[in-house]
Amino acid sequence: LAVQRLMHLGVEYAKLLRKKYIHIMDYDGLLHKSDVLIQNDEKLILEIKEANLIVNTTPVGMYSKTSSKQLMQEVPIETRVWENLQSKTTLYDLIYTPRPTAWLRLGAENGCKQIDGLEMLVQQGAASLKIWSNYDAIPIDVMRRAAQNYLES
Repeated sequence: LAVQRLMHLGVEYAKLLRKKYIHIMDYDGLLHKSDVLIQNDEKLILEIKEANLIVNTTPVGMYSKTSSKQLMQEVPIETRVWENLQSKTTLYDLIYTPRPTAWLRLGAENGCKQIDGLEMLVQQGAASLKIWSNYDAIPIDVMRRAAQNYLES
């Protein structure tokens, strides 16, 4: 669904990384999918260097009451491949705590634009509230401030 939305917004080509696979999507009226196994770090590094947008959909690096500081410092895959990030790349981490995540801090060190997952969390909550209440005037700003205040406390 997210890829279809990106295509609707004009994105013509997307590569989605999941573990050691790249899902290649293009759009010409139909959504096509092919899985390409990443055989080595060089191929992964090349994909990272070419990317305009990288979205982390894993829980790696997320804070929880049971996570250690060491777990919160982890990044998806391994740190050394992210040293190849380019300043043209936007990193979108669906994790909303800690803010910023270790992965987004790596992006900042490489001049990347970084987006955390708080806005997605707020928008998902607002969409659910709209569906369940049949009420269109959802107080998204209030929800966003409440989430930010909670995470800062």
